[in-house]
Amino acid sequence: MKKKIVILLVVLVVTIGVCVGAYFFFTNNDNDTNTPDVPNEPEVTENNKNTLDNDTMPRVDASLATQPLMDAYVKYFANEDILTDVKNNYTNTHPAYEKLVNNETDLIVVTEPSEEELKMAHDAGVDLQLPK
Repeated sequence: MKKKIVILLVVLVVTIGVCVGAYFFFTNNDNDTNTPDVPNEPEVTENNKNTLDNDTMPRVDASLATQPLMDAYVKYFANEDILTDVKNNYTNTHPAYEKLVNNETDLIVVTEPSEEELKMAHDAGVDLQLPK
């Protein structure tokens, strides 16, 4: 009987140890799979620094999820003044498509167009160029 109790206690201690270890492993911020990896900001060099100004900067828009990507693009090629202007003009996915169709913007970084957005572009005679 004592042997069964000792075996039961060993199994219980090992099980608790595994549970505690799993808790610390899965709650550690280094192993958080819900947090996307954020790439390092591109290096700004004399070759690319401020190559775009208010006259040469394309009119851009982005969805809420892609605004950090657009910010990085603008920051890489333009100066802080332009970045502030661009951030003030962000809308969201559907309004960005509307601005593109109405020739109020040159480039949008958003999700794929819905059927409604494709029809809106088609009806306006706009050929959307989508990446493959």
